[in-house]
Amino acid sequence: PGGAARRRRLANRLLHQICDRHLFPPRQGLSVALLAPDPVAKTALAKAVGRTFFLPVTYMRMGAPPRRRRDGRLARAGFFRTLVTQAQRYALGRLRKAEGRLVIFDRYTYDWRLAPAKRIPALGRLRRLVLGRSVPAPDLVVVLDVAPPARRRHSLAEAEAEPDSRALAAETLRERYLELSQSLP
Repeated sequence: PGGAARRRRLANRLLHQICDRHLFPPRQGLSVALLAPDPVAKTALAKAVGRTFFLPVTYMRMGAPPRRRRDGRLARAGFFRTLVTQAQRYALGRLRKAEGRLVIFDRYTYDWRLAPAKRIPALGRLRRLVLGRSVPAPDLVVVLDVAPPARRRHSLAEAEAEPDSRALAAETLRERYLELSQSLP
């Protein structure tokens, strides 16, 4: 055989040996951070993607679970518990991604980067700064621009008499998410 055929045969043999020894990097999946002011819309989208996406899907909720007080009431998880939970779930998500899965992160650390609704003390700002940057960026960030859920009124007079403060707060939350989306990679 000619020189070109010999080179192809040698290259094919070399490629087969590389493949047999698993020297290529493992299959890569995709990681997505899903952000939205409306948790119901976010969950519905994540479930729909899980049913229809061509890769297997893993749903990871990054937020730390609340802790129980001695009197039985729930309290917000502390700083270190939240930090450790985020690191553990991110590491597990990386493992699932290396298996070739789509990993959807809910309550990603970017939620801590939202502009606060009211002024917070310096220690609170530092806490938000650390938690908001505690894990690397995902492959893709999706910020849903959904209208806040409407509150039902019983009558037109009731709707005109009382402004809906919850709808106003939800609308400002939506604006804060849109503002955050401008600063994310």
